[in-house]
This record gives sequence, C-alpha cells and structure tokens, in this order.
Amino acid sequence: MKQTKIIPLTSNTMFKELFGKEENKNILSYLLSTYLELDYDYVFNNVKHINNKLKIVNKNDYKYDVDVIIRINNSIIGNLEMNNDNWKGINNRNFGYISQMYASQFISGASKKDFKNAIKHIQINFNNFNFPKDKERSIYRLKDIETGEELTDMIEIHSINLEMINKKCYNQVDELNNVEKIGKLLKSESIDEIEEIVGEEMKDIIDKIVELSSDENLVGLYNKEDLQRQINEGIVLDAEERGISKGTSKRNIEIAKKMLEEKMKIDTISKITGLSIEEIKKLQ
Repeated sequence: MKQTKIIPLTSNTMFKELFGKEENKNILSYLLSTYLELDYDYVFNNVKHINNKLKIVNKNDYKYDVDVIIRINNSIIGNLEMNNDNWKGINNRNFGYISQMYASQFISGASKKDFKNAIKHIQINFNNFNFPKDKERSIYRLKDIETGEELTDMIEIHSINLEMINKKCYNQVDELNNVEKIGKLLKSESIDEIEEIVGEEMKDIIDKIVELSSDENLVGLYNKEDLQRQINEGIVLDAEERGISKGTSKRNIEIAKKMLEEKMKIDTISKITGLSIEEIKKLQ
C-alpha cells in the first residue's frame, strides 16, 4: 500500500467538501452513523443537506456561514463544525449557531402543536485543539445547576477533542470506540491510515479522498487556507511579543481596522485585539 498524502480532513476546505456536498452523502453517512451509532442504511436513505447559511431574521443581522447543516428524517437536525482555532468566545458563537437554528423551525404565530413537535438539534464540534480539556468528548444540555435536572434534551452540543484522541496510541482499530474512530479518521495523514479505519467495504470513501486531494482547485484553496493560518499565527505571536494589551484602546481599534482591510476573519481579529465581535462589525 502507498502512503498517499492527502489534504487534511481537519482543514475547512476538505471538511466542507467531504461532508457538506450532496454527492458525498456516503461519506457523511459513514461519519454520522458511526458517531451517532445509527444504522448506516437508515442514515444514507434519510439524511439531507440543508443550506449552510443561517437565516437572517432582520436587516441588521450578520449572515453566518456554518460548516455543515444536515437533517435526518424528521428526528434530528445536525450542525457539524470543524474548529481549528481556540479563541475566547468560540463556545458562545457555537451556542449562537445552534440556538438560531433551533429557533428557525418555528414560524411567526407557531402553535402549541408546533412546539410540541419540535425537532432535536445536535451540534457536533470537532476541535483540533485540547478542548474539552483533557477529555475525549463532552456533551452539553440545559440543566438545573443545583439538582442536575434536565430542562430539555432538544438541544445538544457535542465537543470532541481531536488533539487528545490523536495522541493516544492504539495497535488495533477494533480497540477504538466510535468517538475515537471518527477522531482518528479526521486526523489521518495518509490513505493507509484512512483505509485501516474505514476498511475495504468503504472503498468509495478512500477513492473520493484521493480524488479530492488531487483536485487542483481544492489544493489551491487548501494552500490559501494554510497560508492564512500561518499568517494569523505569526500575527498572534507578534502581538504577544509586543505586549499589546487587550481592550478597546485606540491602538487596538486601529489594528482591527487594518486587519479588516486585509480581509482577515472577524474571529481572528477579536482574538488578537480583544474587541468583541459586535465592536468589529461596527468598524466594518
């Protein structure tokens, strides 16, 4: 077998292409059926992609592009997110995503029946960093902080620590639990590793990843993404070395303006300058 190099599945470019396109439904179905412990054929026959742009409620709303939104029959709406950057506020952002998605199923004037028949929403965050700290996975719901009594199970946020899973060594794939299997798949660096995890019966998945990793347009997008990541890391390091203080100083505002001119991501600008997302939107 050849140690064929691939575009990392943790890159936003590859993640969205693999799991966010209708033509790759078999790959999405493998991930969902394995992680959620559902029958593969059931998922494949019932999963449907949904527009990944969250609805704008009013003209002042910022239009967010999430990674992948899917629906399984009338029972689950899922939001899959690949997170490569751990920044202050990321959990608030993720909760904002899933809350807005949950609320969007109710139209104006919704009846008691509509609320009774609400669809469960699950957000699965694949974190390419150490969160939840020193745990493979955490699942969050709304609960009473004193008694632990659950208010509802209709919104769940899953956080998977890909960094921790990847550091664990296993001699046999059958030693992996389902969370670890998906984590190892996403962190694979070659076709050999992927083949070991998914097996020969999922040869279509392997062939598709090889195809995409050779696609010039996709490779170009990934190279651009990787370059931007390196630039962002350099800016963060430079800011730390200069001792730029967090807050709303004039200097931070000017830095944020320059970053906006360079088309940098709002999340990155917020992390570096300490300005809130709303403050940066106003600067736009």
